[in-house]
Amino acid sequence: MHTPLRLALLALCLFALKVAASAQVSTKRVRELIDLVTDKVEEGETDQVLLITIDYVRREGSSTQTYYLSAGDRYRAVAVGDNNRIKDIDLYVLTEGGTELTKDSDEKNIAACSFRANSSGPYRFKVKPYKMAEDIKDGFFGLVISRIRD
Repeated sequence: MHTPLRLALLALCLFALKVAASAQVSTKRVRELIDLVTDKVEEGETDQVLLITIDYVRREGSSTQTYYLSAGDRYRAVAVGDNNRIKDIDLYVLTEGGTELTKDSDEKNIAACSFRANSSGPYRFKVKPYKMAEDIKDGFFGLVISRIRD
């Protein structure tokens, strides 16, 4: 038999589960944006997608992905924020030694950089949230790296 205390605790647990579920952050919007980016990149069949990744980044922080590139080839990197938490995203392309090759640091929530790899080796793709929604500590972003066919 259920006592009033048990019923109250059950109701409290159900409420807590509902609140936790509604506060959960989803990658759905980032996945939708990545689909749009890859569709556009592959549309003219001039780019070959090499890497698609989803990650999260904290406010005032950054996330760096490393990917091996071949000398002489042209590449495009595109980073997209989730639009809910990350409002403006910046992208920096760096050599293994940390030299900045190119960047996109405008005020948009999509950052795109095109460049030619000077040498074969690992390159770093640094993503930073420049602007985030108020009272938000972190957010999801997507990164797409493609080779531009000459």
